[in-house]
Amino acid sequence: MRRFTVFSLVVLSCAAFTAPASASPPEKTHITYGGVTFAADGVCPFTLTIMILIGEIDQTTHFDDAGRITTIHQHFQQQDAFSANGHTLVGEPYAGNADIYYDNNGNVTNIVAQGVLEKVTLPDGRLFIGAGRVNPFTGFALSPDHGAFKNLDAFCAALAP
Repeated sequence: MRRFTVFSLVVLSCAAFTAPASASPPEKTHITYGGVTFAADGVCPFTLTIMILIGEIDQTTHFDDAGRITTIHQHFQQQDAFSANGHTLVGEPYAGNADIYYDNNGNVTNIVAQGVLEKVTLPDGRLFIGAGRVNPFTGFALSPDHGAFKNLDAFCAALAP
């Protein structure tokens, strides 16, 4: 199954907006985003449309003595909606943390995210959830590398034709 995360798109795009500064204490910023829509294949037997309804990131950027970014820590809160075949599921708000690591040339070398990766109450009352730790740098991931991933079949059934 091709893996994806909603937040990894935002994590990478928000990281790109942080400009390096001269050697200084960590820089704290708050980012609000939403209205981002994209397609995801490989989760269900059909294409999903995912919309980030609202998201917020509290970001701390760390620099080395030369003023280069070394790491970015993000605490995110987000809510998403999933659509396919005329059906829509609105997720519950969820939260987690991501750490983005850079080399001396400003290239991202690794990303590690942990927390709730998605949470959706299904029409039958069950909960579709992915929670744990994931490395979205190796590919987008909704299911954690270490943690829990529950009720994907029921999630896909709720959005099926």
